[in-house]
Amino acid sequence: MASVVLQSSQLRLVIRPDLGAGISDFSLKGPSNYYYPLMRRASEGETNPSNLASFAMAPWANRIAGAAFSFEGKSHKLRATSSDGSAIHGDVRSRRFETLDRSPLSARFRFDSTSATDVNFPWPFAVTLRYELHDLWLTIDLDIHNIGDEPFPAGCGLHPYFNRRLFANDDVVSLQASLSGQFPLTCGCATGPQVLSALSSAVAAGGPLPANHTDAAFLSQDGQARILWPDSAVSLKMEGGTNQPYNVLFVPHGSSASGTLQPLPYFAFEPQTNVNDAFNLVAAGTLTAAEAGVRVLQAGESLHTQTRFTVEFPSLQKR
Repeated sequence: MASVVLQSSQLRLVIRPDLGAGISDFSLKGPSNYYYPLMRRASEGETNPSNLASFAMAPWANRIAGAAFSFEGKSHKLRATSSDGSAIHGDVRSRRFETLDRSPLSARFRFDSTSATDVNFPWPFAVTLRYELHDLWLTIDLDIHNIGDEPFPAGCGLHPYFNRRLFANDDVVSLQASLSGQFPLTCGCATGPQVLSALSSAVAAGGPLPANHTDAAFLSQDGQARILWPDSAVSLKMEGGTNQPYNVLFVPHGSSASGTLQPLPYFAFEPQTNVNDAFNLVAAGTLTAAEAGVRVLQAGESLHTQTRFTVEFPSLQKR
């Protein structure tokens, strides 16, 4: 395992090129100059991309129901990669990426699907990831490239996990995002258009995370969200841009020693270009490509996204 470490005056980022060029640590220098993880920190030597701090999803984001879809009248069968029979989170999160270039504050990585024989997608594609770190912000550029001769449907996104606590043990993390509605889900896959819901309204207003286990998909008005650790007096602004208006909120729970379900110490809020199961929703006529976020890439075309994470912590300037 050879990690790539980027470090500014206040932030540290550790990237795993061998594991989808995902993030194993994204931390803020806090009290006593200790680096506190903004995203959950992966264990050293982690081999499961699902346990990283964040990973990229491409050439689709989230699930494809039944690991199958139709495009331009032709059916395509994928390998199921989830216990529910769906193909989940794209193909690249466990792939080894080539390091194209790097500096103390930036690095760029690429995966070419023609370099592997077991790619779970019918068309040749490439994915590039670029990270750039500054004193108080991180940008992630994620691109899908059609390197073949035929068009294909595409989507992508990031799957970051954020810690519930930062400096203070009593932190009660809150989330605010300008959501316009929530998609109905069955087994994690959208089944119809977004509607206004109590949960989408609550997240739009801002406040603590849902008390129960939650896996929900939303449409955002502006692709922005803010995570606040109030007792630590730190917030993190996430800007996914207008081409990443879909979000998934995942608040996992696990069994405690007493056998009761308790919230795990992290949650995910994911910026995506497409809603869950977008390819099938469009093929069935349930949603249009624009409503589902499906981009059709012609030969030689690319889908570009940029996500920025900005730390807002005024007292940093005083230390």
